[in-house]
Amino acid sequence: MVDDDQQAEALFEAVAAELRDTGPRIPIATYRVQFGPAFRFADAARLAPYLRELGVDTLYASPFLKARAGSAHGYDVVDHGALHEAFGTPAEFDGMLEALHANG
Repeated sequence: MVDDDQQAEALFEAVAAELRDTGPRIPIATYRVQFGPAFRFADAARLAPYLRELGVDTLYASPFLKARAGSAHGYDVVDHGALHEAFGTPAEFDGMLEALHANG
């Protein structure tokens, strides 16, 4: 459990640091994605160049934290310190973030 707690704390600190570094901003164009078994983190990563072409600067996503077993939508979160496995791996989540950042 200590490992999970440390991972959750590290994730929280990384997100908090990024928010502090970027400061407040007004979105220009927002695109919403609904994660599910048919649309995973890797799919959002592949979408990033297209979103850049559209002029999108903000991605608004459905919940992607660990949800109850069998949840297809993710709105029934049971663990705020873990990703929902049905949507991809931590490496795929990181890859999605990298693709989104690389594409503005």
